[in-house]
Amino acid sequence: MERYDAAVIGAGPDGLIAAHRLASAGLKVLVLERHEFAGGRAISREFHPGFRASPYADELPAIPQDIFSQLDPPRHGAILMPAPASACLSDAGTTVLYADLARRARAAGPVGQALVGLQRDIDGAHKAMASRVRELAPDQPRSFLRPKLQRLPWPGEEWSGKPLADALAERLSDSAFKLHLAAHVLSGTAASPYLMGTALHVLKGHEGSGLPRGGLGTLAQALLHAARSAGAVVRLGADIASIRIDHGKVTGLVLTGGEEIQSRTVLSTLDLKRTFLGLIAWSDLPEAVQRRVTQFRMAGGRARVLFALDAPPEFVFAGAAPEAALGSVHMVTSLDALSRSHDSWRAGLLPDVLPVTLRVPSLLDPMLAPIGKAVMTATISGVPSTLVDGDWNKEKRTSLAKIAVAAAERAAPGVSGRMLAAAIITPREIETELGLTEGDFDGGDLSSDQALGFRPFPDWRDGRTPLRGVYLGGPSAAPSPFLLGTAGAHAATRLLADLKIRRAR
Repeated sequence: MERYDAAVIGAGPDGLIAAHRLASAGLKVLVLERHEFAGGRAISREFHPGFRASPYADELPAIPQDIFSQLDPPRHGAILMPAPASACLSDAGTTVLYADLARRARAAGPVGQALVGLQRDIDGAHKAMASRVRELAPDQPRSFLRPKLQRLPWPGEEWSGKPLADALAERLSDSAFKLHLAAHVLSGTAASPYLMGTALHVLKGHEGSGLPRGGLGTLAQALLHAARSAGAVVRLGADIASIRIDHGKVTGLVLTGGEEIQSRTVLSTLDLKRTFLGLIAWSDLPEAVQRRVTQFRMAGGRARVLFALDAPPEFVFAGAAPEAALGSVHMVTSLDALSRSHDSWRAGLLPDVLPVTLRVPSLLDPMLAPIGKAVMTATISGVPSTLVDGDWNKEKRTSLAKIAVAAAERAAPGVSGRMLAAAIITPREIETELGLTEGDFDGGDLSSDQALGFRPFPDWRDGRTPLRGVYLGGPSAAPSPFLLGTAGAHAATRLLADLKIRRAR
């Protein structure tokens, strides 16, 4: 039986980036993906004849420059196109944030410099996080004879002690721009800007990965090609039944068909609960691990509606700021509305109005739609995975479409008359298709006790877990969800260090 140095679970961005790093270091690496295609959340799909979109997100978090340079996605066919601006339509008015900082400062008036300063602070935190990914905690394993080790903080943890609303109020005096930033960083989530610790969402920043030509699936194919070029073996359609543990140490994996794969280490890019409660036998988990993993909080709150349009929408702000139509258009009335959406989410309710982010990716990439037509997406925030009054039946799915259409009509009057078809994606479908517990894109509630150095737990450092040879490099590991691929890269760096000293813990 063939034996690998490392088996990576999941061929999404984190898994492929981790595999590239491990294979580039000379390890024998196998990547296992249950779908017949790679990419995870980074895929493109035809949802209506001739119309294509990325079903789960229009963009992903930005890739750190050093990881981007190592993989070189453009060389493998992924040209990323950043949006030049975003817009927010609210009770406070219409605001536009430009990606170019000089233009942002000029267009935003009195708060322009404050907006630029905030973005530079976020960019600085991102650079520090990327640098931290290349570092490892001192290799001093805990034991009953050692005192508890001091936890090494992550850059950006200073944001964890404040509500998002307060953190923005400290930096910005304009209520419309405060709402714009809050709507942007909370898009697709379920979080109240008034709750302690939600200022961490600021670290999601304003700019994402950019839109690859052909959709996010193009980026996935580039990462797949890079991993294979480095020597990693990628098996698609390989569904994992369990991770084999013997006396607290990993020995390999078992596929659903019964095939056994031997591996010295396993790096999972699934979330914490999917990994430990779905793939590892309960009897193989120490009682303390069972308890902690069970208590880890998930907070999925995203639904998506994809629209095929007979013609591009005409946004109400397009005359004054045409570039904003190329980016995100946030539809939310107030900070209180964001808070109310969180309240209804906690209650398992689906109200008639929720925050919505619209995007027309075919304006940046005309290849996504037939000539003269358009693709528009709607990301709805605060949508519970489990409804208190029943399942996601046809009526509830129709309610999601109505929420999205109503928001689109406010932003672009008459757009409903251009709609040819719609595809609805509920949080439950995101959970089933992507293997994300409760459909949580962030891999766990983003709060002061579950972020950065506390993610998933303070003593699970650098992707290590209490099971020797099992590493966590997905959305529940630091520094997710702020930078794409960094959790996988960080866990891979730790794995390499452990193997180098002949101790895969």
